[in-house]
Amino acid sequence: MPSCVVPPTTEVAAMKNETIRKMQEIRLSAMAEAFEMQLQQPERFEHQSFEARLAFLVDREYDIRRNNHLQRLLKNATLVYPNATLRNTEYLPDRHLNRDLLKRLESNEYIQHHANIVIIGTTGSGKTYLANALGTNACYDDFKVKYMRLPDMFAAYREANLEDKRKEFLRKCERTAVLILDEFLLYSATEEEQQILLELMERRVERTTTIVCSQYDPEGWIERLGESAVSDTILDCLLSKSYTIKIDGEISMRKRHAAD
Repeated sequence: MPSCVVPPTTEVAAMKNETIRKMQEIRLSAMAEAFEMQLQQPERFEHQSFEARLAFLVDREYDIRRNNHLQRLLKNATLVYPNATLRNTEYLPDRHLNRDLLKRLESNEYIQHHANIVIIGTTGSGKTYLANALGTNACYDDFKVKYMRLPDMFAAYREANLEDKRKEFLRKCERTAVLILDEFLLYSATEEEQQILLELMERRVERTTTIVCSQYDPEGWIERLGESAVSDTILDCLLSKSYTIKIDGEISMRKRHAAD
């Protein structure tokens, strides 16, 4: 009985389908979609070399994975303004922002050097937006970022301590490349909170970057921490290698935008 010969076109189609299935199985979905595109639009790719068609597949998979990774970084950062960018910073005359400094910070070299940033300004001056813009910029360079209000950080520490997860909480904070603490020392810190802040700062100094947003300059922090060896150490950890950004403004940014 003569054997049944499968037409070459059928063999090729089966091979292509199997290739797509294997790509999907090993989670190369974007590459599989790009491969299907090449099959469905042969006139678009027929004049390209094998290397060019392969590069197209790899680029599609890489771009999708890179974008998904970025979205995870932004989500985990819990930023108030995840779409904030340094390029959208408003250099209004009365704000007295240092454009050259912000341009240097855009390179993220300060993160690599484990330098801190202190942003000082009144309510509505745009401290949180600027800190979030720095955080977003860091995420785009693949740094892990976390935004927290200082009161929320204290609350999270206490909750972790009750659940016997204090060390785990501190390790997460320690491994975060850029920790943004908003509403920094807006109120006087209790003795317990001073100890929490001290432990956190000592774990992070010269290893990672901390960005704080405050209505008060460091002299005002001392008033809220009290003059002690603890407060001296906290300030030294934050300020020994840091950049300070002071934001002025005759009108708050909220009022400016409300009037637009």
